[in-house]
Amino acid sequence: MNDLVNSILTATGGAAINSVFKGPAETLNQWWYYNFGYRMDIKFRQKKKEVENLFLENVVSEVSNIPEDCIQEPKMSVLGPALEASKYYIDDEELRLLFSKLVGASMDISKNDILQPAFVEIVKQMTPIDARNLINLYETQGKENPIVCIILKNSVTNNFKNILDHFYIGDNSNTSHLRMASSLINLVRLGLIEINYDVFLSDEKAYLPYENHPVVAKLKIDYSSDLDSVELKKGLIKITGFGIDFCKICI
Repeated sequence: MNDLVNSILTATGGAAINSVFKGPAETLNQWWYYNFGYRMDIKFRQKKKEVENLFLENVVSEVSNIPEDCIQEPKMSVLGPALEASKYYIDDEELRLLFSKLVGASMDISKNDILQPAFVEIVKQMTPIDARNLINLYETQGKENPIVCIILKNSVTNNFKNILDHFYIGDNSNTSHLRMASSLINLVRLGLIEINYDVFLSDEKAYLPYENHPVVAKLKIDYSSDLDSVELKKGLIKITGFGIDFCKICI
């Protein structure tokens, strides 16, 4: 019996439980070594092995937390593509965790109703920043979060132009706001979140962190004139139903 099967059976513990896990674990093992059992330069192999071991630990942790009565043979439509794709992404911790949760979910019968093969393709198209933003929004699911566009408005014509799209400070990270906007656009494209500027929160206090933000203050200095003023176009950002299903599997 090899390392992966031993790791899972050791993590789950107990002879009765082991008998339930053994068959599915051996299936997972065959696919694991089908994807990761190859030769390469020794230094590269060593580095790759270190990352794969971290991935292995993540997968074992996910599988060992599945209740005994929920264990099933892995869903090949998810397990195969997930292991194949993960080879190119597992050096990023955030994405490695997403893939490990996908692998674990493929063996959990309780996840069958919401688990989709499309989730593999979604993870492949995400960056670590995307993952962090999605986690932040998932943790506030059911809550509509404030977001703004920063615009330059002419007081004579009332025409305006965008200075900064999708200005969002919800995760309190040091990510540049242009990079943050790019991440949010990608999450919208993937169908995981919605951004709407046709509606906004009635509670003005929700937008005070934006009104008082140093970025807004600097843009007012740089762009304001006798005719033009920097203003905030208020909106809402929230996770979609599809995004919630994705997070239940991957977050």
